[in-house]
Amino acid sequence: MSDTDTITLLIYSVDFLIYIYVYFFIKSSQYFKFTRMRPDRRNIKDEWMHHVIKNLIREEIQSDGRIRRWAKIKEIYKYLRVILLEDGETVHNAFFDRNFKEEDRS
Repeated sequence: MSDTDTITLLIYSVDFLIYIYVYFFIKSSQYFKFTRMRPDRRNIKDEWMHHVIKNLIREEIQSDGRIRRWAKIKEIYKYLRVILLEDGETVHNAFFDRNFKEEDRS
């Protein structure tokens, strides 16, 4: 097996592990399970939600204790907002936020 084949196999293995993690370990509320069936929410990938949860560029705590997190999804050039319950793990909502603007941090 060549070095290129080994690297490719490793990449596929890591991708598979991420898929398994996201599929089995992202917790979601009953509300989100219902709203995810909407046509405008069906195309939101679990991997993208996981990316937002772990690689946020902004976080806000709502008055009800829920947590808003944003991150850019580079594949589609959009910002995804994920709303987590107070436990910081359970996805309550997720949608593309057309009004989100990154703050100038310079």
